[in-house]
Amino acid sequence: MRLRGLILAVLGMAMVGAAVPARAQWAVYAQGTGAELAMPNTGHLYGGTGGFYKTQRAGIFAIGPDFRASILQRGNVAGSFTDERMDLGMVGVRFAVTPHVLPVMPYAEGMVGIGYWRGGQGLTRQDKMGGTIQALVGADYTILPRIDWRIAEFTYGRMTGIGETINPRTLSTGIVFRLP
Repeated sequence: MRLRGLILAVLGMAMVGAAVPARAQWAVYAQGTGAELAMPNTGHLYGGTGGFYKTQRAGIFAIGPDFRASILQRGNVAGSFTDERMDLGMVGVRFAVTPHVLPVMPYAEGMVGIGYWRGGQGLTRQDKMGGTIQALVGADYTILPRIDWRIAEFTYGRMTGIGETINPRTLSTGIVFRLP
């Protein structure tokens, strides 16, 4: 029930953000991502996150929808037969502060989506899909007029419906291309 309420709240805020009369801007991004799943006997997962967002600016504030996907994995490390993978597809609302006097733009997001997790070995191997939610914060730094360096982005999430709960925490850095 709480997940359904969160989904409705995120989608409602996305619609409000899209209705704000202001200057809109699209952006695409790509990031390198590392994740810790906070589960026993699991290692760190590494991979990429990519997506796009649209923001409506009103003064120094910006709001809009964000769509992203992450593919993270850890394969046969040091002779181990364990391979883990986590794939996420997410949609959410992005809130940003865009002070025009500073090239740094902090932001926060709430996201919902679906995820796939594979882990374990032999008889304990699991391949499961479930619902996922994430809260994230980060900051972008403008290095050229339409290019930002995503200094850091931290997420805390929860994936449920897979028989157990996974709480992935990720740290990312990357590049953002803002379109005219």
